[in-house]
Amino acid sequence: MKNLHLSIFTILTILIVSCSVFKSAEVKNAEKKMDFTFSKLNKKGLIKKRGTSLAYEFCIPNKDEYLDKVKAIDSTIAIYKSSKGRIGCGENQLLCIGETADKDYKTILIELTKLPYVKSINESFFE
Repeated sequence: MKNLHLSIFTILTILIVSCSVFKSAEVKNAEKKMDFTFSKLNKKGLIKKRGTSLAYEFCIPNKDEYLDKVKAIDSTIAIYKSSKGRIGCGENQLLCIGETADKDYKTILIELTKLPYVKSINESFFE
């Protein structure tokens, strides 16, 4: 009987540890700058409840070196020089809008949150 309990405990422990229940430090740090979590998205970068991609926005200083770094991370990010977005970019900042579908969205968002001049990344709503 003790062996059966030990076997069940061992199997349950392995299942729990192997699940993606535990977030890596990298994911936790990224989510600190985001107003949404990765758990909202499926593996294809689609919002689980709607089946559509998630658009996100953030601000960067209006300097070529910052823009070049962002574009190196994701060349498809749209840049807006004259819009503040819902996030409220300042006068000397650029609004950047990306989306999660059909990309390695998790890696992209993690890399963007590592940039010290990206203060936050918010979900973008087009109304």
